[in-house]
Amino acid sequence: MQKRQEVLTLPREKQNKWNTRKLFMLGGLMVACFLLLISLFYYFQYNYLSQELEAYDQRLEQVVEENKELQEEISRLQDDSYIEFLARRHLGLKKTE
Repeated sequence: MQKRQEVLTLPREKQNKWNTRKLFMLGGLMVACFLLLISLFYYFQYNYLSQELEAYDQRLEQVVEENKELQEEISRLQDDSYIEFLARRHLGLKKTE
């Protein structure tokens, strides 16, 4: 006959305590992973928005420079001698006396 092999188990109180401990560790690990994912998401979103902001700042500088040049052109167009110069240069007109 075969001898029955006895399986050693922990008492019921220790088993429940161990299962509760595992459950808390698993829950803590899940919370840590969730926080890590949230942190990574916001990190990448921050980097993307920073790059976008930098691109808009560069475009703003270009537009400000272009606006400044156009303001200078408007002020030059108030001068009759400049209008005369443009008429000669672009239209081929000559000054008559």
